[in-house]
Amino acid sequence: MENPYESSTTPARKANRVHAAILRIYMKYRGRDMPFSHLLLMYLKRWLFTLLVMIGVVVVLTGLDGETDGLIEILMGMLIGVVLRDIATCRMTSRLWPFTRELLDWETVEKRFEELA
Repeated sequence: MENPYESSTTPARKANRVHAAILRIYMKYRGRDMPFSHLLLMYLKRWLFTLLVMIGVVVVLTGLDGETDGLIEILMGMLIGVVLRDIATCRMTSRLWPFTRELLDWETVEKRFEELA
């Protein structure tokens, strides 16, 4: 029986990449714990990219008038906020993984993983 709430259109390629990445993580940790440190390493690339974007913003804005008047402090506060939010997400995901692993229908996860791979 088809799901009446499911969209008839195919998902966008970006969504497929995101779904495949999530399923890859699920498959990697299927039979084992998901350590907090492993999750933090996954976020490291995102933090470095965010830092580079913020450095770019500082360079552009200071090039316009030469003044930083609190700009660096604001951007560093935002970066610290992003990092703290992600750390909390990693901590929660790691703690909930044993429970989540029990709830997942692994046959469906494998099927979708193979479809998107």
